[in-house]
Amino acid sequence: MKYRLTENVIEYEGKRLFQIQAVKNFQADQWYIQAGELGGYVESERNLSQQGSCWLMKRSKVMDNASVSGNAYVSGSSVISGNAQVFDNAKIVGSSKVTDNAKVYGSAFIMNCEIVGDDAQVFEFAVIAKAVSVVGSAKIYGNAEIDSFAKVGGECEIFDHALIKNQANVSGKARIFGKAIIQDDVHIWDNAVICDATIREKAKISGNARVIGNVIDICGSVALSDDAFIQSQSDFIYIEKFGLFETGLTIFNTENGFKFRYAGKAFNAEQFIVSSHKAIEEYQFFIDVIKQSKQKEKIMSVTNIGMHTLLQYPKSCVTHFYKTDQNIEIKFELKSHKMEYEAEYFINEMKLNIETLENLLSLIKNRKM
Repeated sequence: MKYRLTENVIEYEGKRLFQIQAVKNFQADQWYIQAGELGGYVESERNLSQQGSCWLMKRSKVMDNASVSGNAYVSGSSVISGNAQVFDNAKIVGSSKVTDNAKVYGSAFIMNCEIVGDDAQVFEFAVIAKAVSVVGSAKIYGNAEIDSFAKVGGECEIFDHALIKNQANVSGKARIFGKAIIQDDVHIWDNAVICDATIREKAKISGNARVIGNVIDICGSVALSDDAFIQSQSDFIYIEKFGLFETGLTIFNTENGFKFRYAGKAFNAEQFIVSSHKAIEEYQFFIDVIKQSKQKEKIMSVTNIGMHTLLQYPKSCVTHFYKTDQNIEIKFELKSHKMEYEAEYFINEMKLNIETLENLLSLIKNRKM
């Protein structure tokens, strides 16, 4: 027996917690605990093992069915609750929270963070610090480090020497390992796999995308999805503002050819170009019909034609054709905004965009040769 429950009682979240007091001298982490020294608070003796050198410093609390055992050490205003387990040589410091069925063990180090989830686990030599949130069934191990407001959840695994920091968000069944660095407002989810690469700024990686290689630096608002397979910088191209819709365009390699990601969706590159040519023909058909009409002002409104069909926009996207004394105008009406173009300009811009796509696709193919 190394401690006893004292009569010093506090109420915390509706529970009566008893302060512990050492009854013998022993070493707890870097601290030498002397008999008579007061420690933290527990709901009962099941919360802190009498075996090993595990210990709670004065402001820390363990309650419910949670347990601290082995040589684990809890300090600061940290709270261990629910069915959480902290054991081996794990350290929980600062104002950390470990709850639900979470487990922290091995030589893991947690500082000022929340480990909350059905089966969240932090173990081996993993370090979690600075307002990080780990939820769900996420597993962080090896020498992985999660830092500075990052969020980790789902069933993802982060291991080896991977570093996640600066508000990055990793979820789903993503796997981050090797010497990967994930930082800033990056979001990685689904079944994405990142090994060794650096992903930063506002990049988004999802689907079954794989990014493997220590020479890879993905930044900006690059979006990789589906079955993207990136092994070098030459496997993708990103254009920040592309086309009449002025949205980001990513061209990326897969094991089955190249794809475009545009307007939030991924398309087979060759098929997208063919469909774009067909979209121009469709617009041109309506323009030619209107040219023959003697009517002015709005001639017709059509739902889901041309680029709207190509980009799989919802049916709320309507194309209006107008005829004036000078020219024909095309107006697009979406839920969020409206766009208006002179018809000839619009067709020429679309042709230019397709030519640019063809050139970019040729460029990235030549890179791979």
